[in-house]
Amino acid sequence: MSLLVPALAAVFLGEIGGPLSKLSWRCPAILLIGAVVCVAGIAGFGLAARLTPWARLLLVGLALLAAGFTQVVARDAQPAPPWLAIWRSPAPFTVLALAAYGGSAVAAPLGGLIGVAAATLLAPIVAPHACIVRRIAGVLLLFAGAVAALAGLRLL
Repeated sequence: MSLLVPALAAVFLGEIGGPLSKLSWRCPAILLIGAVVCVAGIAGFGLAARLTPWARLLLVGLALLAAGFTQVVARDAQPAPPWLAIWRSPAPFTVLALAAYGGSAVAAPLGGLIGVAAATLLAPIVAPHACIVRRIAGVLLLFAGAVAALAGLRLL
């Protein structure tokens, strides 16, 4: 269960003010997000045995960099249909990478679902300052991703 908190934090920072946080309380969206995150966790668990520890850490770094880049360059878009919003989201790739890193098919998807739920609950509070909050979250993710990627490349 040590992946629960990192997955929660990474997905929360990647989703705050994002497309999933705007439509997660609709019933089909909840089911779709749950299914995609669970499939990503199972795929990451299957990928864990095929990667070396350094490659797993590099995968986590790339996932965090992608989530941070998404937050930094994102602009506020109109709410999209759920099937389109899930493809704009960094949550599945982040959950896949963390599940591959930790080798757990339960903790990473559970943390990802809690992270999306937390971002959804805070969406009305963050809405007036969404641009600033997304940039700060993106910078934090970029920093964590750069550290993880450089450690995965054995440069740190």
